[in-house]
Amino acid sequence: SQATFPNTPRSPLTLTCKHFQLPIQLLITLPFKVPVNITALEITAVSRDRAPRNLKLFTDAGNMDFEDVEDRKPAQEIEVSAEATERGLPIQLEPGLFHHIRKLTIFVESNHGGAETTAIRTLRIMGKPLPGTDMSALKKVG
Repeated sequence: SQATFPNTPRSPLTLTCKHFQLPIQLLITLPFKVPVNITALEITAVSRDRAPRNLKLFTDAGNMDFEDVEDRKPAQEIEVSAEATERGLPIQLEPGLFHHIRKLTIFVESNHGGAETTAIRTLRIMGKPLPGTDMSALKKVG
């Protein structure tokens, strides 16, 4: 299944999605209205056996589907510990890889227990929106 969550971030950026349960593999696309710098993810699971384990993160990748995940190189691959999903610990992202992002796609490849579904209680994206250009402050030259 595929889920899309539109977002208008404020400073600091925190996006929280409450409890969704889908087949083992999950593709989440998060478009942002302004560019953002993302520093960490925080995922809490409904149960240990349905907690996300292997994630692939893609940045500004257009409209992706499950076939695209195999063809494209992710910005980062993460193996999330069961402890991190039980306690809601921040999962730090590689510095410098998630700057000036307009869209984040998260592919959940597997879960911890091999259950038929992956269930996420909360997903938080942490970072900051970048200051935009104030078009009204521009003046005509010449």
